[in-house]
Amino acid sequence: MAEMSLHDLFVYDETSPSCLKWKITANNATAKSGAPAGKVKTYGTNQYWSVSYKNKQYKGHRIVWQLVRGDSLSPKDVIDHIDGNGLNNSILNLRVVDKALNNRNSRRRGSPNATGLPAGLCIHSGGLSIRARVNGIDGKRISKSFSIRKNGLENAINQAVLWRDKSIKSLNKLGAGYTERHGK
Repeated sequence: MAEMSLHDLFVYDETSPSCLKWKITANNATAKSGAPAGKVKTYGTNQYWSVSYKNKQYKGHRIVWQLVRGDSLSPKDVIDHIDGNGLNNSILNLRVVDKALNNRNSRRRGSPNATGLPAGLCIHSGGLSIRARVNGIDGKRISKSFSIRKNGLENAINQAVLWRDKSIKSLNKLGAGYTERHGK
């Protein structure tokens, strides 16, 4: 018997919590035709919909992408949840990106740095300046320092934040893919 395709197994349906419903009855317990497909699984600190079929786990967002867009995905392709909610598999919330772009859309990990500075800022030059940093489209770090001695600490931080925000807007015009959630 030939292997079943995703289109044989699932239908995209935004009324289902995972945005997937079973097209067939795969087992009598949970996978019944018309029933919502998937269970919430935790991967690291994130939660995603996972669907099991023939003892193999599939990430729900990858199934949704392939069903709706028709694109086949390589294992290296990353499906980004634009709003950061791994449980929101609406096709309008998904995009294929590389790992670097996906990281630009991630929340700050862990606790804020010990200085309490906003994301992308650090104390530099032995405490004499505030350095703002962003990653360019090519992945190279771009930075600019603001003197605490000349501007005072608060002004240096404010200038660094403004520079960082302007840089992100400029990079986004070139397709960098930073979102409002980056570093928050």
